[in-house]
Amino acid sequence: MASIRKRGNSWQVRIRRKGYPLLSKNFPRKDQATRWAQQVESEFDRSPYAPTARPELSVGAALVRYGEEVSSQKKGARQELSRIKRLQLESFAALDITELRGRDLALFRDRLLADGLSGNTVRLYLAVLSHLYTVARKEWGYERLSNPCDDIRKPAVGKSRDRRFEGDELQRILDETDSEILQAILQLAIETGMRRGELCALHWLDYKPAIPALKIQMSKNGSSRVVPLSPRAVELLEALPRSGELIFDVEPDSITRAFRRACDRLGIEDLRFHDTRHEATSQLFEDGLEVMEVASITGHKTLSMLMRYTHLRAGTLAGKLARARPR
Repeated sequence: MASIRKRGNSWQVRIRRKGYPLLSKNFPRKDQATRWAQQVESEFDRSPYAPTARPELSVGAALVRYGEEVSSQKKGARQELSRIKRLQLESFAALDITELRGRDLALFRDRLLADGLSGNTVRLYLAVLSHLYTVARKEWGYERLSNPCDDIRKPAVGKSRDRRFEGDELQRILDETDSEILQAILQLAIETGMRRGELCALHWLDYKPAIPALKIQMSKNGSSRVVPLSPRAVELLEALPRSGELIFDVEPDSITRAFRRACDRLGIEDLRFHDTRHEATSQLFEDGLEVMEVASITGHKTLSMLMRYTHLRAGTLAGKLARARPR
């Protein structure tokens, strides 16, 4: 059945029939919208858009296909496939791809935000679904498929975080967790400024002890870089068992969950694993490295992004001022 409503300066027609894809179109005048709706409904009756024109496909099955054909080709494949696994657990995964509605995704969005996920993280989940619908419409034969992600508000992009490890928080987390992998990754993240996904993708062949350094073959921004290692970072790597090709054979999300559990048990609030990157970047500046030196280590391409990850402690700066301007 067709519904016509005013949206801004245009009239929107939405036509839904069970077993058929949702049709939506905007017109400058209501009479044009009415005529189009009547024409399409008449064509529905003659069945040019019959469901037999394309196979039924659930959202869950579409996610599997999207993961195999699209996500697997991306440089961030592991992270996106992890998001797909979570999406497949949602109740809407059982719906036909033509039946998923904006209200379903609005509830999903609100639940993730209530669970404490950041607006940026929620946007990543919605981006997977949105692109899935774009691919289905353009490449899978669902030309008239409407994208339900277009019908909901996206969470606001969060402001830059300035959380760093305070006092003995780092040591308390290391003492709390039984995961030797988390202990090593957490310390190495702070020593190198590497992202969670970069650490989990490291192979032993990427370790260059003669320099010493780690080579990141493919970073988030699509380029490789060589990260010099401190003596402590070398010590951490040399202490790890070499039982396979990967230095850390673990999923990135598993690291995040283990870190969050340790913080929860300790009552440490508003601290995320990604804050290790803020901590590392800030420490590099506090150690006296120049802007270009820090950027070459962290992989930040712009000064503005580097600034988002730099939060120098007032006490450290005061000490430098005291040394530079003694009485």
